Amino acid sequence: MLYAGCSVCQQVVPLRCCGLMFPHFPLDAIQTPFGVGCMVCGVAPPVFTCMTCFTLQRLYVPGAQFPIAAVQAQSQRVAPVVQAPAGASDSTVKTLLAQSAKSFATEFGSAAAKGLVNAFLAGGS
Repeated sequence: MLYAGCSVCQQVVPLRCCGLMFPHFPLDAIQTPFGVGCMVCGVAPPVFTCMTCFTLQRLYVPGAQFPIAAVQAQSQRVAPVVQAPAGASDSTVKTLLAQSAKSFATEFGSAAAKGLVNAFLAGGS
């Protein structure tokens, strides 16, 4: 089961799909090489709206393709996603979410540093 953590209110929720193309019964989301998906709908858009604080965020699934440049340019909030067994304890899921967030921070920081260095080198020539 996939869980997402809100980057604003820290609410942790299981990800489910109720239909993108046509409505269907709620199904647990699945992890794909491109992020989050559904057995019926296929790959889903990488967005998440927290139902507690109603903040729209981009989903980050470790190992999936993620547009770091788009997040930097648009200053979007990011919700980490993890896979855990159904019924996993809150502490287990929150520990996995913290690891996912750390992974994102590492990737984001590395991309930001490369962008800064490239901008500096391009400006100096």
